[in-house]
Amino acid sequence: MKTHGVRVRIAILGVLVLSAACRPRAAAPPATHAHELAAGDSLRHVEFDGTLERGSPFERDIALGLRFELLPEDYGWRIVVRDTSRADENLASLTPPFHFVPNPCFIEGWHFRNADNTGPNQGDVNAPQRERDFIFSPEVGRTIQGPDSHSGPDSADVARVEQFGSGLLTIEQLDLSPPAKGEKASIERMRFRVSIRMRAGAITPQ
Repeated sequence: MKTHGVRVRIAILGVLVLSAACRPRAAAPPATHAHELAAGDSLRHVEFDGTLERGSPFERDIALGLRFELLPEDYGWRIVVRDTSRADENLASLTPPFHFVPNPCFIEGWHFRNADNTGPNQGDVNAPQRERDFIFSPEVGRTIQGPDSHSGPDSADVARVEQFGSGLLTIEQLDLSPPAKGEKASIERMRFRVSIRMRAGAITPQ
């Protein structure tokens, strides 16, 4: 009888262990890369959308005294991020690349047309398309110099800027000027969405 009792207890224990193992586990919180946060910092996410006609500017305050802008250019717009306390500095000016390929902060109609402007870009024009990544930091112009400085930016500067803030502008609808051989296409109308992530609490008051 003792042996039978031991077997029963072992069997019951086995059922309990199996039952616990089969219970669904709570979902783990999303992982955060350690380099993205410093002590006392937290990530802030901002999302918004908009529609622009050719020649019209766009502005949106994104918290922490910073402002996202789309500035009209000859063929489209330029992505700019500013500290409203020193609006002459473009905090997104260290968005790479700096040479050879059009910078993603410049959104221009000819990026979406072929080389002679008679049809869509099928890859013959090397330019960013409907997704435009950019980076920014309030330290640009303070402890980090812009791309026009004497020494120019290095990879460490770019990494520091990206550590503070980054964004993605996605073009959802695009109307270009009519095809005309030998000319450059401009953007007549654009609908877009912007998603921004930045480190709250990382700005040091001046």
